[in-house]
Amino acid sequence: TVMAAELVDLEIMPGRATIPLGASARLTALGTFSDGQQLDVTSMVTWSSSSESTASVNNSPGREGQVQSHSLGITSITATDESTGVSNTITVTVTNPAVLRVDVLPRTASIGIGRNQMFEATAIYTDGSEIDVTRRVQWSSSNSAVASVSNQAGSPGLAYGIDVGTTTISALHSQSGVSSDDSATSGQLTVIPAQLTSLVVTPLQVDVNLGNVYQFVATGLYSNGTSRDISASVNWSSSNTAVATVITGTITPGRITTLAEGM
Repeated sequence: TVMAAELVDLEIMPGRATIPLGASARLTALGTFSDGQQLDVTSMVTWSSSSESTASVNNSPGREGQVQSHSLGITSITATDESTGVSNTITVTVTNPAVLRVDVLPRTASIGIGRNQMFEATAIYTDGSEIDVTRRVQWSSSNSAVASVSNQAGSPGLAYGIDVGTTTISALHSQSGVSSDDSATSGQLTVIPAQLTSLVVTPLQVDVNLGNVYQFVATGLYSNGTSRDISASVNWSSSNTAVATVITGTITPGRITTLAEGM
């Protein structure tokens, strides 16, 4: 008579487990049989926890051995083969919540050259809690030629536009080693050319003797706070060409010639 091999020993892997509050872990049961074979019997044993309020363990098909933490503390997780009574127990410790990911906001932003953009970092923990960690992370820019980002105590997360382009603004939670790059939750910053916001012609008013010429200057004021002479880039016109004409182009643009008395 050939006897079927019987289960003689059970081993739970890992041999002990530490789980942050709110997180889960998968345990595996390895069975040793009387013929020396070792097989995965995770789905064949019955799982139980000595403290369901600390951590529960699943027996549902496809989820056998899945431990879910509920509160801080220690519990014993046991795997039992009902047909032979063979069992084994490990200790599971539920610790303080761990950083699951770091989110950077805003997720996308655009600024002009010479302008600033503030970014903030939020740590999402395994128990679902959220904490502002803007001042506790290490900030970095993937392209420092496009934009820099500050780690100074007075301005953490403040990005500064340097040149046209796109860069990724990342936050690393040094204590846990979790980065916003790990979960693709970093910020994307696009630096665009400075925009012309206003135009000033100087002087605002002038008296010119008949037959003389006079030079006006057009100054452009930009969104990044800079200004420059754009006399050669604008179209000049006179509201009364019978009194004075004005030159448009690259040679002496903005120069008027008086033709008659008047305004």
